[in-house]
Amino acid sequence: MVAIVAAPLWGQLADRLGDMRGPYLAASIIASSCAAILATGPQMPVLAFVVIALASGSTGMVPLIDARTIARLAGHRDWYGVARAWGSITFVVISPLLGMLADASGIVAIWWVYIAGVLGAGIMGALTLGRAPRNIRVASIGPLAGLRLLRLPGLALLLAGNITSWTASTAVMTYYSIWIVQMGGDAVLVGIGWSLNAALEIPLMLLYPRLASRWPVHRLVVGGLLALALRAALWSVVDGVGPVLLITALGGVGFAPALVGLATYVSRRAPAELAATAQALFGATCFALGTILGSLIAGVIAGAWDLEAIFPVGAAGSLAGAVMVWMAMRAGARTMAASA
Repeated sequence: MVAIVAAPLWGQLADRLGDMRGPYLAASIIASSCAAILATGPQMPVLAFVVIALASGSTGMVPLIDARTIARLAGHRDWYGVARAWGSITFVVISPLLGMLADASGIVAIWWVYIAGVLGAGIMGALTLGRAPRNIRVASIGPLAGLRLLRLPGLALLLAGNITSWTASTAVMTYYSIWIVQMGGDAVLVGIGWSLNAALEIPLMLLYPRLASRWPVHRLVVGGLLALALRAALWSVVDGVGPVLLITALGGVGFAPALVGLATYVSRRAPAELAATAQALFGATCFALGTILGSLIAGVIAGAWDLEAIFPVGAAGSLAGAVMVWMAMRAGARTMAASA
């Protein structure tokens, strides 16, 4: 919930300054400081306040680094996928190590790894990313002026379609672990299922520049979203842990081109003075809304019927989101072609 508001505000602050280094470092300090407090085991209501503050800091870091990375790539934006792949690689490598650390030293040890990582990222970003090559300061932009992005042709529909897609995707994954166990799987199979997504998204992110040289971005993004719809549709008709795990791989196949393609597309459509705001709005805000709405919808459906009833609804939602995104990106393509 915090990310819905905090992420665009961080983006807007960076855009107003014309430099993301200060906001990025500040966000990392807030997040790491709050994590240090959480490591001490505070009680309510301090716990709630610190969790909100932690979310407000951490949610700004990804869109800021995304915006600056894409800006530095300039005419080679499609290589953002290669840069983004390192985050997934790190996740795959670090996750089991953190599990072993928690077993050996307790869950609090993970907090200190998180603190070091977040604070280190903030310092490295401030030292190495540099200032954007422009002298634009949009200090006149007020708290809601960033929403003028949505007046650009197709972007309001793109936002709606993106939220719809991630809502549907979150809904079908909400009870994924429980579903695997209900079918007779164990914790190992649950872990394999989740790791399949990350394992398959990495090569596609690394290959994204080559894919983008062969197909237009709207085909890659919509193709990725359709892969998520197909995953949910197939889950609604198959039975057994083995087939379910195989179909799970479609998540990684769909996530990579959809995530990378949307980030690069938004960077091309958004004005330079609102680059960070745009990444926050179409990235962190969409994911936050999708997570909240998807979890609520999944809970309602599972409570009224059963877990399997989530999948056809999720497939329909993913398909609807893909259609909306396709329409939005086609409208944007016509606008860009007319202004070329």
